[in-house]
Amino acid sequence: MQDDAGVTVRTSPGAEFRGTHCIAADGAHSTVRALLGLPFEGTSYRDKFLITDIRADLDFATPERRFYFDPAWNPGRQVLLHPQPHSVWRIDWQVPEDYDLTTDRASGALDARVRAIVGETPYEILWASSYRFHQRKVPHMTEGRVLLAGDAAHVMSPFGARGMNSGLADAENAAWKLAATRAGWGTPALLPTYDTERGAAATENLRVTTETMRFLVPATPEDRAHRTTVLTRSHTDPTARPEINSGRLSEPYWYLDSP
Repeated sequence: MQDDAGVTVRTSPGAEFRGTHCIAADGAHSTVRALLGLPFEGTSYRDKFLITDIRADLDFATPERRFYFDPAWNPGRQVLLHPQPHSVWRIDWQVPEDYDLTTDRASGALDARVRAIVGETPYEILWASSYRFHQRKVPHMTEGRVLLAGDAAHVMSPFGARGMNSGLADAENAAWKLAATRAGWGTPALLPTYDTERGAAATENLRVTTETMRFLVPATPEDRAHRTTVLTRSHTDPTARPEINSGRLSEPYWYLDSP
């Protein structure tokens, strides 16, 4: 509940908190966003993704990211292999909509998935989970004295490391503007620029990640044909290789249109 002087937040156990403003950073299933009645418009992808961290000594000449597009051991879908420190590798499989990790573990299918990549090399599973990609954003990131941040305001595919990075930038932007407002030297025109700047950044991140998802998970015959053409050309034509969109890495957003 908010009024001209501040915001009151009541939690389910019955605690009550009062402040000049509220930063809603309560995740993709944000309760605050729902209470404000804000829509979360965008797209959710039907296919799931299985993500697993394993420790294994793989004998690749170069420890770099590897993408497998439509491999025989994951037909019609893609797999990403990503190196991490201390001989840890992250494997990200695109899997069917009805995929169940518990069933995969019990049947040995999860081991078979890993073995298709590591062969007979010993490995240890450190962590595994499944998830779906979502590309969504609120229409505006401020509602009176409430500022939405991170996944409460926008969700996007993780390729390019834009999720947490953009959430951290939201927090930094909100923090100094709230501090200036509370200290008395920030004018009433300052806080609305949070949405001007971070809303534009979220829109740009969604544009970039949507293009990546069109390449990694083509939803139309035209997108799939484009990917096949690019991958085929890249074997012999170096100029085609920059068209392989595996996720443009996150970078700071330039607030060129900010007042």
